[in-house]
Amino acid sequence: MKYFNQKRILVREITNPYIIATILSETYVNDPQLISIIEKTNVYKLEFLWAILNSKLATFYHFNSSPKATKGAFPKILVYDIKNFPLPNITDNNIEIIVNQILALKQENPEADTTTLEKEIDAMVYALYDLTEEEIKIVEES
Repeated sequence: MKYFNQKRILVREITNPYIIATILSETYVNDPQLISIIEKTNVYKLEFLWAILNSKLATFYHFNSSPKATKGAFPKILVYDIKNFPLPNITDNNIEIIVNQILALKQENPEADTTTLEKEIDAMVYALYDLTEEEIKIVEES
């Protein structure tokens, strides 16, 4: 039950057209097509991991590094892919503030437009990975 009764990230296994992840705190037993991520250490907060997983860069990386990401009609992300996703070293993590703003807006109104905040997170993620303008352009155009 530890995977179902604490704060966690749920990642949809089917990644068409991009990775979809959400943060959930309620007790909710999900089927195996949703991957649960629980916080194990204080190194990475769930909000930070949520931002990375939902970023354009994570989708770009996944579709260019995992064989299951482009296979068949239902491309997938596996537990293996998530465990081996390269995470940046973080010193100052302002991403969590924006994530909490998005989550609050979506809780008030699930249809709220959070595009501007999502673009802010993408820009912060690009900076965390030290992407050049040229590399950012490749990710954005994919």
